[in-house]
This record gives sequence, structure tokens and C-alpha cells, in this order.
Amino acid sequence: MFLFLCTQFLGWGCQSTETTSHTVLLQDGYLWQRNWTKKHVQQIEQRRGDWNALYALVVEVEWEEEKAKSTWIENPPKTEGVVVRVWVPPESVDFASFLQRLCTQVRNRYPDVLDIQLDIDMPTDRILEYAEALETVSQPVSITALPDWLSSSHFPALIRSVEHYVLQVHWLDPNAPDHLLHPQTRAIVKKANGFGVPFQVALPTYGYRIYQEKGEILSVVAEESLVFDSSFQEVMANPQEIAELMTEWNTQHPQHLYGVIWFRFPFFSDRRNWPYKTLMAVREGRKPEKKGVVVRQKSGEQLWDISLKNTGESVFLLPTLCTQTHVLLADGLQDYRWEGNCFVPTKRGLRPDEELSIGWVRSALAPNFVSEVSYVDPIF
Repeated sequence: MFLFLCTQFLGWGCQSTETTSHTVLLQDGYLWQRNWTKKHVQQIEQRRGDWNALYALVVEVEWEEEKAKSTWIENPPKTEGVVVRVWVPPESVDFASFLQRLCTQVRNRYPDVLDIQLDIDMPTDRILEYAEALETVSQPVSITALPDWLSSSHFPALIRSVEHYVLQVHWLDPNAPDHLLHPQTRAIVKKANGFGVPFQVALPTYGYRIYQEKGEILSVVAEESLVFDSSFQEVMANPQEIAELMTEWNTQHPQHLYGVIWFRFPFFSDRRNWPYKTLMAVREGRKPEKKGVVVRQKSGEQLWDISLKNTGESVFLLPTLCTQTHVLLADGLQDYRWEGNCFVPTKRGLRPDEELSIGWVRSALAPNFVSEVSYVDPIF
């Protein structure tokens, strides 16, 4: 894999003294799915041409005291890379022997993958132990790395023992939970570039539901349906913030940064994640367009069905829609109620290409609705 990267990107050079590059960044993605269905696989097949490489989670390892408990993902799709997620082992474990056995198991199960990636969030003071364990692994592997590791004197030894690494700059800061991109991302990436080893940066597309009390985070939910409610806070990676970063990197980026890997691939069922169209816009360095239209359809004598469609690239909150047309009778449906000649929504989002029936109106004239937000066009 490393030789491939050197050959593929000789233009920016594996031994070059340049600090920046104008080459096109690779675009990879994580498939973070634990229960695979035919629909998931079909969506990957439909979008496969958008990606240079995909990495599927294939095993997670937890610890019961000193005993490793491995959970293998059933029937993951064929991908260029696989991810091995390991929780931090107890210090008493023979970590080198464990890691060698685990990597051999993964290679035996997935003999054709180009890359085995280890995702182990070791404490910074155990980086040397991690580096020494990797030296004993006979399989070529890559690793994920945390920003704090760059300050360790053992970090150079760690990254010299692998093919390449992925720098994770997405996080949840208890003091500022509304930002999932590390605020010092540019400085961190510049520092990583100074080590002279090829690396990717993992960027976030996901969100959390956060329960807090008196400023303290009580719990975090990452993989349930997105809901807006005053009892908790919904936090999502900011598309505009990351699009600005991609605008810079698509023009010029640190010399040893050869690609971005997105966490995570947007599946149809993954509501706490960006829609696919949002991700595609951000990858290009564009702020995703917010756009919608109100649609009316005559369904009977003086009777009109009203719906709202998201025709843009980003989720938007349902708007209030009002009309000055004289209305004889009306009622809201699903997430809307009729109130004072307006359809008034609950707080939920409408995703790109999603159309929502919001109600019906009985009136002698075709009703025209006006939204309080500029990205929803009048009725047509």
C-alpha cells in the first residue's frame, strides 16, 4: 500500500522537501454498519463510483478483565479496506501477542483486502507500547491516530511501524459539544505533515443527541433517529465549516496529506448523519444548497392537497407556511397543524428529495402559500 501511494502521488513526492501540494485528494469513506441488509449493499453499489476506497467495520473487541471478547460483523460487503475496532486493553495484557493473533485472524478472513486498519484509542502515555506491539505484527496494517498523540516523543516510532495512518480530527468536546470538528484542525494537520509520513484525515458527517444537566454531559446517543426536543440537544457536524476546509485543501494541502476519509458513509437509514447530497457538496468545497418548494394538487371540488418538497442538498427545519387566500376549511397532517391561516410545523427536519404531505385546504381559489424562510419557494 505504501509503495502504491508513493507511485500514485510521485507528483508530490514521498521524499520531497515541499510542504504543500496541489494534487487531488483521495476521497474514502467508512462503512460503520453492524447489521447489513440488501438495501445497504445496493446503496453502496449505486454510489461506488464516488469513492476511491471504502472501509468496512468487521470486528469490535471489548475486554472482560484480561479476556478479549470479539464481535465479528456478519456479511459485510467486499471493500478495499477493513477496520478493526479495539477498546483500550488492560495494561496487564500481552498486547503484542494479542495484536499479532488478531491481525492474522483478520487477514485469514479477508485475504483480498488492500488494507487492515486498526482503530485503537490508546492513551498517549501508552504510545510506546502500541508502537512495540505493531513491530511484531507480520501483516501490513494502518492505524488511526488521535491529535494528542502528536505531542508524544514516541509518535514517530509509532507511525514508522505502519503503512500509513489516519488522523482523526472529529471529537466531542464536553466544554463545547456543538462543534464536532476539532477547532485546531489546520494546526494539527500541519504538525502531522512535519513527520513526513503519508496520512489521511478523518472528517465527521455525523451527529449526536446530548443530554446535559447543569452544563454536564449525562449521556450521548449516536445511532438513533434524529428528533428535535427541548429535553436534549441535537448536535451535527457543520457542513459549512467543513466545506470551507475542503475549499482550502482542494486548492492546496499539506504535502503528506494524500486523502480524506469520511466518517461515515450516509446510508438511507442513518438519520443522525448528513444526507448523501450534503456530503457530495462539502467534498467539493461548496456550502450545501438549501432549497424547497411548496406543491399543491387539486384532489376534489375546491379541495387542495398541500405538500412540501426539499429540492436542495441539505436538511432544513420545517417552515411555517401561510396564505392570504380565503380558506373555507383546512387541516394539517403529520408534522403540521392548521392555525390562523397557516400550516405550523413541529420541529423536525426535511431531508433532500424528501416530500412531506402537510395538509389539505378547501377554498374557492387555488391557495398560494408564503414561507417565512427564503429557501422555500412559493407554490407551483
